[in-house]
Formats: sequence, structure tokens, C-alpha cells
Amino acid sequence: TAIEKMSGKDITVHDLGPDDVLGFASGQWVEITDDRTELNGQPGQLAQIDAVNSSLRRVTLKGAPLPLTSSADGVDRTLHPKMRRWEQAGVTATAFGVATTAAWLPLEDGVEVQFSAGPFATGDYWTIPARTATGEIEWPPFSIPNSTPVAQPPRGIRHHFCRLGILTFDAEKKGWTVTDDCRSIFPPLTEPCCTNDALHVMSTNWTNDDLFPAASLNKEGLRIRLDGIPDLDSLSSDSVEVSVETKDPNSIGLLRVYLNGIVSRDPADSRVIVWMPPVEATTTGTTGTLTHNAILSPNAANVGASTVSNAAAGSTANAPSVVVKRSKKKTAAASEMSAAALASSGPVVRVAPASAIRLLVKLKGHFVWSDPRVAPRRVFVDGQAFGGPGLRADGKTARTALTFPSGARAKASDFESWVFIGGRAAPTPLQVTNIRFLNANMANSSAGDIKPPVAATQNVLFKAGEGIRLVELTFSRNVLATSVVAATPSIIVEQDVGKPTRLRLVADLQPAANIVRVVLRDPAFFAAGKFVLTCFATNLAGAVLPTVKAEDDQSLLDGDYDNQAGGNLVLSFTAV
Repeated sequence: TAIEKMSGKDITVHDLGPDDVLGFASGQWVEITDDRTELNGQPGQLAQIDAVNSSLRRVTLKGAPLPLTSSADGVDRTLHPKMRRWEQAGVTATAFGVATTAAWLPLEDGVEVQFSAGPFATGDYWTIPARTATGEIEWPPFSIPNSTPVAQPPRGIRHHFCRLGILTFDAEKKGWTVTDDCRSIFPPLTEPCCTNDALHVMSTNWTNDDLFPAASLNKEGLRIRLDGIPDLDSLSSDSVEVSVETKDPNSIGLLRVYLNGIVSRDPADSRVIVWMPPVEATTTGTTGTLTHNAILSPNAANVGASTVSNAAAGSTANAPSVVVKRSKKKTAAASEMSAAALASSGPVVRVAPASAIRLLVKLKGHFVWSDPRVAPRRVFVDGQAFGGPGLRADGKTARTALTFPSGARAKASDFESWVFIGGRAAPTPLQVTNIRFLNANMANSSAGDIKPPVAATQNVLFKAGEGIRLVELTFSRNVLATSVVAATPSIIVEQDVGKPTRLRLVADLQPAANIVRVVLRDPAFFAAGKFVLTCFATNLAGAVLPTVKAEDDQSLLDGDYDNQAGGNLVLSFTAV
């Protein structure tokens, strides 16, 4: 019940409940708390009721609690002060609650509880479903009679956090400014966006108005992910238009050259449109000849030379347990071409200088439609993506960010984006650099630190009695948090109970920067047996599985350590 006023031992509340059984009565224990203590993970004040005055909605306690605020009423109603009744009674109940010991403590109707040594945290809770039909409680291993219950970690409270935005403090104005809104904006479910009325752009493998390594473009191409499957017949260089922008030496304007790429669908995910540069493509314009390699090798020397190397730029370089039983500024400039080179005789290769060049991408929504074998009615791409403030990968330079999914509630609209090529080297592959098996006290197992890659013949061992309950993986780079979620796990642990059967263990995935923890829920600890840890980076034939990705460029995990994205990481280990 809500607390309206505190005065000494007297607490005025909003209501006292319907009766003594379902409400408040003399002798009961109550907790006094508000949002401040709850959100800070702190316990409230426990007190025992001396008397209840129903006409005045007043509860008199046996001792005066501390006021929750210094106000005249002793409470701040904006912090939702409340009185909560606790089901505890008898000589074991005190102002500190009920002491937890290794002995079995009786609850009611033959139900008993036993606590481990801890440590415990405010808010830890367990649920104990009791069934009249069986006369038992539902508790692992769920046997009848349940004579050997298994200790269980708390079911909660679990706190989830996300980044809402990036703020910059202005010392002169003494104020904060939102420099980057990190929220994922999506339309209301009642709006006809992201329905079968149209296809929508969900993501791209590049960041709009940011830098993209030339080596990544050559290897992966430009990838546009939709929320449906486009018809392969609608995909071509006419409907997926990619152009490069350079300065025209004959005028003060810009010269746009359209690239004749190879457009297809990703065999592993047919919702992804892939534009790949051809092995060698030459486009001739009125002011000279522009080759594919010239565009994708912006760091080539000798601007205006008649030849260019075929090599593209960019180098690749402690938890408790319980047992229960029953007894924006652009810095990358557009490339400039040498006028002297254009004046020379014969066809000229136009080479971009060391600064990045800009690619413009347009997906023509009116000319890309759904695959008729999947969707009975033809729908088109509503690709309009709205811009907003953002920061480049350096964390400093302003850029124009795009909001996904696309859509303007139109039958069809174009998707447009631009990206700078060649401004940075490809990042090092995303790899697992260390694996540790930890117990409830976050102590390492007897196996120590595992440094992948691990040979298939290497036997990773620790003792089952060590109470190992989580696997901690350290990556070479920050991991994209949305690629490691428990609902669709890209990292799993299975018990090898004999080929070809494997039993997947229930676990939570907890990402934090470059560390991901796999925390067991069922079972709570690794018992004796053989297990397999798998981090997915490759989709198996006929299946689309979640994969581990890097945060900055969403490149796949290099699980087989060949310095190329892709390849699952598989580690076998044994608890003896």
C-alpha cells in the first residue's frame, strides 16, 4: 500500500486491504521503502505492526522508523513510498528479517527452504509453485516425491541497460547537449510500416556518411538487408545504382560515374541484396577512362598515370543458491583528378588521391519487388530512410545517420545512402583471445586461461566440484550486443551425451564491450560430463542462425582463425 504520511510510530497509508487476512493486522512485519532504495538495490526498513486503525487508515508500529525524506510528511510521493507486508512470524522474525542458515527453515504446510552461504543481494528471489493435485512443489529435478532437490540460483532481479545517447558538456554554457541519439527508432505497430504492404530496408553493411575500407568492399561488396525476399529478376545495375563522385577538371562541378557492378542475393540469406564490383570494369566518359581498380585503390601513387596496380587499398591486417523441498562536419574530401593527365594523349586512367572518395548508393524502390514464390502479392521497396545526427567511427566527426527500418508509408520509394571508400584500413578480424571458466565467486577454474585457437586434440579439463557456472569469452574487439542475445543465441553450450545427441544447456548471454559471459541457468553448474562450446559465425546449409559480429563494422567472428571473417569457434571441454 502507498504511504501518505509518516509521523513517529504512526504511518498513514492509502488503504489497509479488505480484511485482516488479506490486509494488515497487529503482529505482522512490514517493510518501508521507496523508489530511491529499490533502484539503488538497498533493503527497506523492517518494522512490526502494533495496532491498526481502519477508520483513520493508520498503522502504528512498535518502533519509529526513520522518515524517508526530511519533508513534514516524512515522504516524497514522487518516489512512490510504500509499505509491503512480509510473511514472517514467530521468534525467528526480527527487524533484520529471518536469519539464513545451512539448516532447513520451515515456511508453511511442510514446505522447507535451505540457503547456501551466499552472498545474497537485495532483490534476489525464487518462486516455489505448489500443486494441490500432487501435494508437491515444482522444483528441480521435478520428481515425485521430490526427495533430492537441486540448489538453484536466484531467478532475479535482472537489470538490463542500454545506451540512450551521448551527451557533451559545454563548460562555458554550463549545460549538456545531445550529440548522438543512440535509440533505435521504429514506427508504431499500428502504422502500416514493416508489413506485407511493402519491403523495407532493415540495415546495410556500411555506415552512412562514414568510412568503409576498400578491401572490405572488394571482399564483401555492398549489402542491403530487407525485411522480405526480393525477386532476383528485379535486381540489376539499373535497380541497384552505385556511382562514384569526383571533381570534373573541366568545370567547377562534380563528375558522377556509374559503376556496372554485379547484383545478386546472398545465398545464405535471400533477404540480403549484394552489389559486388566486377573483377575488372572500365567506364569511359567524355573526360577520360575510369577503371574499377582506380576507384577502389585510392591510395595508389602517381595521380594521372596511365596504369594502376590491381591491388586494392586497405590492409587486412559470486551468486547464492537455494534448495527448496517439501518435509556533423565532413572531413573526407571528394577526390580530384589531374588536369595534366587528361591533357596527355590516349586513354587515361583516373586515379583517386590518398583521400577517400565517395560512393553513392540508390536502391530504386519502384523497380525492386518481392519474390512471387514467397509473397502471393507483389509489393515494392519503401526505402525512404530519414537522416539524423550521428558520429563517425572516430567518435568525433559529425555525420548524417540513417534511421532503420526505412519507410514513409508509401507503396514504393527509393533508398539512398553514401559512403567514403579507402579512408581507413580494414580492422583486424574479430577473434576470441581468451576463455575462462568461472565459479559463483568469479574465480577461475583449474583449467586456467584458455588461449585459442585450441587444437581438437587438446583436452580442457576442470573439476565438477569447482561449481563452475559461467564461461567468459574475451574478444579482440567489441562485440555487437544484439548479436549475442539469449532469445536467439549465437553462443551455446551443449552437453555431449553420446553421438549424435547433444543436450543444450539453458544459459543467459551477458555482453559488455569485448567480453561476453555465458551464465548457466539450467543446470546451475557444470556437473561431471563432456561439453561443447560453440560460437556461430557460419550458417549451416538450410538454416539461418544468429552469428557473432563486431560492433564497429558488424563483421563476422573469425572462429577458425584464418584471419578471415566467418568460421565457427568450437571448444570441447570436460568436467571430471
